[in-house]
Amino acid sequence: MKKFRPIEFSTYVHKSRSDVYQSLITMDGWNGCFTTGASIDLSSKVIHFRWQNLGPEKINAETQAKDVEFEVNRRMSFSWHHESLPEPTRVSFELTDKGEGVVITVKDEGYPQSSKGEFMYMDCSAGWAEFLTLLKIYLETGYRYKNWE
Repeated sequence: MKKFRPIEFSTYVHKSRSDVYQSLITMDGWNGCFTTGASIDLSSKVIHFRWQNLGPEKINAETQAKDVEFEVNRRMSFSWHHESLPEPTRVSFELTDKGEGVVITVKDEGYPQSSKGEFMYMDCSAGWAEFLTLLKIYLETGYRYKNWE
């Protein structure tokens, strides 16, 4: 089956590569800016994402990411599978030094060119753009923007 081009976004974060990397491999990082009560087990290579009352629609959702791989202070990736898709997509984060900070790039690939694939592609495109923005705010200011409370 034909696939959509990968979702790919980047942003600059005025923090060290180590600080940005730690936010990706710990739930303090994810829960600090994007999820609620999520957990990660790097030994079993599983992340349990959880959102509670997210956004104006008050979305409650949970999903698991598997096959977590990482290269310390450089890269982190995982697979996740939405039940409406025939197979998982692969999400990766790359960290590149730039000036006094880091460019973080998220790439999510494997969305089938189908009506369900298109819906998830658009939904996750918006979600990854939002995640990078919220992560940047959280890392640079320590502030967790909560538009759902």
